[in-house]
Amino acid sequence: MRNILFLLLGIFSFGQVTKPMPMILFSKSDSLNGGCYRIPSLITAQDGTLIAAVDQRFNSCGDLKYNDDINIVVRRSFDNGKTWTNVETVVDLPKGESASDASMVLNKLTGEIILFYNYMDLVNAKDIYRQFYVISDDNGETWGKPYEITSQIAPENSYKDFKFITSGRAVQAKNGIIYQTLVDLQKGVYIFDSKNNGISWSLFAGPVKPADETNIVALENGNILLNSRVRNLGYRKVYEFSPQGKLIRDKVVKDLPDPACNASMLNYKVGEQNVLFFSNANSQKARKNMTIKYSLDNGRKWSNGKILNPEFAAYSSLTQLENNDLGILYEINNYDEIVFSLIPINWALD
Repeated sequence: MRNILFLLLGIFSFGQVTKPMPMILFSKSDSLNGGCYRIPSLITAQDGTLIAAVDQRFNSCGDLKYNDDINIVVRRSFDNGKTWTNVETVVDLPKGESASDASMVLNKLTGEIILFYNYMDLVNAKDIYRQFYVISDDNGETWGKPYEITSQIAPENSYKDFKFITSGRAVQAKNGIIYQTLVDLQKGVYIFDSKNNGISWSLFAGPVKPADETNIVALENGNILLNSRVRNLGYRKVYEFSPQGKLIRDKVVKDLPDPACNASMLNYKVGEQNVLFFSNANSQKARKNMTIKYSLDNGRKWSNGKILNPEFAAYSSLTQLENNDLGILYEINNYDEIVFSLIPINWALD
């Protein structure tokens, strides 16, 4: 396995690299009337544009079932995160209806960006979770009409269940199939997929538990790997499925301490070399200590990690930039701010 790392390191020139610095992209302000920005999702479009999506929560910082005024907004960067556009609204709903928990995937076959989100009508259907997506075919500049997929991906007898698509990232396998996770807190975590570029969706595998918000990658061998937060465990859990949907790995990962907080996992590829990167609040008890780790063996063992922020830190989302560095979008300062950091790949691997 170390040979893989040496081959990767040979691609890059290593010099003295300072610790990546955060840039504030979304900050709590009076315009939110006591609300905040939360739940980061970060993707690199086909043309290299970075798209950073978050919840814009008005009146309070409460989650979907507790806040009747949440929109999905984005900022975009055309220079690997050095500068960003102003805030742009993707999902804008009237008060009483809310959208939350954006997750995105680049469909490499079509160039489209698919943005999933969860929806609730808090006036007419309180506590009923529904799932939607929108598509951009111009690298995040504009977005199409919403499509509801609840009936396609919801487990049987789950109409009133607390269920939601995990925020952050979905994934596309080498064969073009798009995969994402649906969390049903009553039943467990499911994988759903599309084999026709998002035209239709269906449940692929699951449920697995214990598991909550779950990150997903498609491995080079065709398997699908899940990495889950678990309440009161103090560590992450992984579940690996074969391409046929058979569960072949179910393990607690002691290399990944976790306070039960959504994280991010990324299948990073340069040439024929692959590395899994992982970011989370690297602590068993508290949401703090945002750390980047890598794995050379499909998530069985992980590096000691590089610390980005030892203070409060919560949800995060990773992406591979056009120049092969990493980008991360993550929450800090008790949810008052969401920041972006450009992470030189040699810093992450050093």
